[in-house]
Amino acid sequence: MSLWPVEPIDPATAPEGDLAGLHALEVALESEALPGEPVAPFEHSVADYRHLLPFRVRKGWVVRQGGRSGDIAGYADCVYSHVPENRHHAEVTVSVHPAVRGMGLGSTLLGRAVEAARRWDCTVLDLTARVGGPGEPFLRSIGAERRLVERRSRCRTADLDRDLLLSWARRAGERAAGYSLAAWDGNCPEELLPAWVTLKGVMNTAPLEAFEWDDERMTAERWRAVEAMWAARGTVAWHLCARHDDSGELAGYTELLFPRTWPQIAWQGDTGVWPKHRERGLGRWLKAVNALRLLDEQPEVEFIDTWNAGSNEAMLAINVAMGFRPLENWGIWQAGTDVVAEALARRHRLQAS
Repeated sequence: MSLWPVEPIDPATAPEGDLAGLHALEVALESEALPGEPVAPFEHSVADYRHLLPFRVRKGWVVRQGGRSGDIAGYADCVYSHVPENRHHAEVTVSVHPAVRGMGLGSTLLGRAVEAARRWDCTVLDLTARVGGPGEPFLRSIGAERRLVERRSRCRTADLDRDLLLSWARRAGERAAGYSLAAWDGNCPEELLPAWVTLKGVMNTAPLEAFEWDDERMTAERWRAVEAMWAARGTVAWHLCARHDDSGELAGYTELLFPRTWPQIAWQGDTGVWPKHRERGLGRWLKAVNALRLLDEQPEVEFIDTWNAGSNEAMLAINVAMGFRPLENWGIWQAGTDVVAEALARRHRLQAS
């Protein structure tokens, strides 16, 4: 176990100096895993740390190198969503600086997160680690199982093929006859909100591999909270939907997010089409129209990042055709809270003996 003291921290209210320490830890880990790739600027990390959804409950802890006055050497947080679905899950993140690995910081910080999860009656821990990275053996040693692999992909906007995107949009006139587009920037118009929160349910059809997760139910109140969080973070969202003209049903959507704290990047968020409306090219149409608009209206954006389950072959095929290339893979792991608590207790007993 680490001999360095563990301190609680709330990133939403922490002094800016502490957020600078958390950002430096992020940069060290990103630079180790992805040398030469751009990292999020300080302002971007601050916006994310400061603004959390109101139904998300978070506890955080830090360990400082050499004691209470040192730089942040490790950070952990434990978060759960105070909503009916998946209330028994706690999301746990543990980050340890490469220079101080193997000193027990990860186990110590994880122990605090497990204690919080137990107090919240969370029986399942959801954890993440880069595939092939140092976190995987640690998670395996505490009884966690990798249930899902997500690919992070990046597309340089200079590599977007305008002619290809235009061809996808033109083909929609043939393959997607009987559908039209509905778009908005920022907040969803009030008249579309009921149909929109219903459409968000399409993401429950996305592949989860072996990850255990109950279907989520978006509500108007929750969605307005998401919009308020984006606004607080300085993020602008473009939403584009395909509407089935005969029924008026929203059949699918895509979204692009533009963080003003990091103007060189755009995030390709969710894209989903209801199964009964698939095989009409709606996904390609939606993504092509948004990407063409990005090229015309957001020239400062240099690259677009997105995440997909490694088994989501249909969406990965569209992304690869657009110019997205794999950047890294992350494993999503799960373990019972009690299983991890016992594994940490065994580890502590061995170290004490």
